[in-house]
Amino acid sequence: MIITKKKSFSKILECLQERGQIYLFGCNSCAEQCETGGEREVKEMVALLEKQGKKVTGSSIPDETCYSMLIKKHFRENKEAIAETDAFLVLACGAGVKAVADAAGDAQPVFPALDSLYLANVT
Repeated sequence: MIITKKKSFSKILECLQERGQIYLFGCNSCAEQCETGGEREVKEMVALLEKQGKKVTGSSIPDETCYSMLIKKHFRENKEAIAETDAFLVLACGAGVKAVADAAGDAQPVFPALDSLYLANVT
C-alpha cells in the first residue's frame, strides 16, 4: 500500500490556474484507505473546485488507479466528458498519476492532488 497525503488546496489551484474544465480520478484502493482519494474526498474536491469557478466535467474512482488497463477502460467509458477536459486532477499515488498520464497522452495535462510518502505493509 502506498501512503499518501493531500497537497494543499492552494498548490492544486496554482497548478490549475489556467485550466477551467477538470476531470478527476480518485483511487478506491490505497488512497481510499488513507482517506485522501476515495469517493468522499473526490466529492469534496469537486465542491472545492466548483466553488473556485472550475467546471468538473466528470470523475472516476477505479479500484486501483495504478492499473493501466482500468484507467484505459475509464477513458473509454467517459470519452465525452474527457473530450471536454482541459486537465486531469488525480487523487492517487504517483503510480496512479503516471497511469492517467499514459492514457491521456499529450492531449491534456495531468496534475497530482496527493503526495506519495512511502510504501507500507498493512496487516
